[in-house]
Amino acid sequence: MRHALLAVCALLSCTPRPTPSLHVTGDQFRMLRWLEGRWTGTGEDGAMFGEAYAVLDDSTMRSYTYTKPTDIAPSDSGAIRLRRGVVTSGDGEWRWTLTAVSADSAMFAPQGRAENGFTWRRTSDSTWTATLWRGSPNDSRPRRYSLVRAAKVP
Repeated sequence: MRHALLAVCALLSCTPRPTPSLHVTGDQFRMLRWLEGRWTGTGEDGAMFGEAYAVLDDSTMRSYTYTKPTDIAPSDSGAIRLRRGVVTSGDGEWRWTLTAVSADSAMFAPQGRAENGFTWRRTSDSTWTATLWRGSPNDSRPRRYSLVRAAKVP
């Protein structure tokens, strides 16, 4: 019986636990407004893409992904929502929850079937970086993307 209990304890300590979400106020959600606009992104491999963010109201932002920075029609879209004090990105089983926010950064942890987390960090009014990580923000091999302000969302 003791061995079975030790095995269960070992299993539980290795099982990933959901990251607690941050209780977010409307003022904290507004800190994400620096994302608003159209952005040209570049990955570490030099591949370019486009992103855009539009503030819809005090609790919802839309996000758009473009295969090429010059594309007019997005290849994907999503929402960043503040609901009952929790900020989420994504839907259904593929979602992320805001775990930290400041005037210049936001960190989202994976929930559901999502396997990676990400951090957005503003470096100036016209540039920011996105860092995607698996497991933890201290991942030894995160992927980094640089984004530069392009034009307003059409």
